[in-house]
Amino acid sequence: RTTTFRVTEAELDRSIDACRAQSDQFRLSRLSFARAGLRAQAGSVEAIGDYDAAIAALSRVDATGIADLRTWREGMRQSLDEAIRFAIKSGRDADALRWIVLIRSHGSISHPPNDQTVALVYWALSDCICSWVIRPSGVFFHAEPFSRPSLARMAQAAREDQGAAADLYDTLLRPLEGDLRGATDLVIFADELFSGVPFAALYDRRRHNYVVEHFDVRSARTLSLAKTPVPSNSWTPLIVADPAFDATVLPDLPRLPGAIAEAKAIKESFPRARILTGTGATVDIVEQAAPQYGVLHVAAHAIGGDAAMTPSAVVLASDSARSGLLYASEIRAKIFGCFHLVVISACRSAADGKGDISDIAEALLAAGVPSVIGSVSDVADAQSAEFYGDFYRVLALTKDPAAAFRRAQLDDIRRHSSTWKNYMMFTAGWPANEREETSR
Repeated sequence: RTTTFRVTEAELDRSIDACRAQSDQFRLSRLSFARAGLRAQAGSVEAIGDYDAAIAALSRVDATGIADLRTWREGMRQSLDEAIRFAIKSGRDADALRWIVLIRSHGSISHPPNDQTVALVYWALSDCICSWVIRPSGVFFHAEPFSRPSLARMAQAAREDQGAAADLYDTLLRPLEGDLRGATDLVIFADELFSGVPFAALYDRRRHNYVVEHFDVRSARTLSLAKTPVPSNSWTPLIVADPAFDATVLPDLPRLPGAIAEAKAIKESFPRARILTGTGATVDIVEQAAPQYGVLHVAAHAIGGDAAMTPSAVVLASDSARSGLLYASEIRAKIFGCFHLVVISACRSAADGKGDISDIAEALLAAGVPSVIGSVSDVADAQSAEFYGDFYRVLALTKDPAAAFRRAQLDDIRRHSSTWKNYMMFTAGWPANEREETSR
């Protein structure tokens, strides 16, 4: 038997004031959502202000102290979706966009630095996909009816199947084509539903080509200016290849001798690059060497998982103190922010079969790395060496990761190879006039 209690707005107000006085952001967000829900049910526009307060408090909650993190995140998502739905229904789609960015990046929105760069923000509600196109000239909102479960299945299939990639293009990009005219760079800020989906590989069945053939594509952590690029003489790579991890901890993972060929391919373009391999590729050694280099390239295993339950990690060499697992949660405390670019050329873990490195990329971006490139599925050694050989040849000339990445993708397409579809570029924010800086 359950008992229902009716709570008045006045009682909620007193509880909210008490939580605010105690800086209890967790209870403050829950109570503010409750008050917003009461007003939203009554159709009051005052609910927008309550949702504002609730989401601001939610963005300040320290999730590390929450026991059942998965349940909390599911509840947080449900409350946020209710707020977004109400805002859109009330014609306040700008508020909905602001809330999404605040929760996902703990930041605010700044417009792109030029008219060629466009941000695409996607958020999936239970029955529709919401999108915002952000350009210097304005923000354009779209909503298309589509169930979230169907969209999730399509997004998952699009990683492997070109037909599904074409369907996802029709769903996500075709309705926005009019707002993308004149753009050359797409910065994607998307719902976690699309984690690990390479937008560059979405296929336009009308033009018979991929998104990357029209745009530079990267996934963003924030919608503000990224870190200013480091000087061109700081682009020499530090390469980790086939580290000797603890086989007793990870008995199902093989060593990666093919990673040495990848390291040598990189060294052809950067002769001063340093290669750490075997037992010499521990976390401590990488940290000690890091300040002398501008790029970190890791050709190793990665263990991908559900960030709420199973932590993701990059597998480095073991030593007497640790197994060699560098968890995403640890990266924020490390010194990887000294790099201008980190490449995680990682094989998918044989133990979990997921290999989604998006939370590893997120941790690196949070640590101050402006750009991260990572693999989202298994890649054969020879193809990986060929792709990154192309990438680093262009990087050595341009010092522009986005341009080098796209050139390597296009070269792979011309070879009728699909290797390029397995890689994604993540960025900390707007490119901040990268091409102007690196062309001097």
